[in-house]
Amino acid sequence: MHDGAGNFARGVYSAIRNPNAHDEGDELAENEALEQLAAFSILARWVDTAVVESIR
Repeated sequence: MHDGAGNFARGVYSAIRNPNAHDEGDELAENEALEQLAAFSILARWVDTAVVESIR
């Protein structure tokens, strides 16, 4: 789960956030924006429910 969430986070950041932040004037269609929001929502839920383990 940890590896998958990390890979997913890097993927959505690279594929969704970066292009949208750097493209000027291109507005997303509503359905595409909602799909992207859903991807970040899933990631946020995983992070929110994660348990931090410390190694001593």
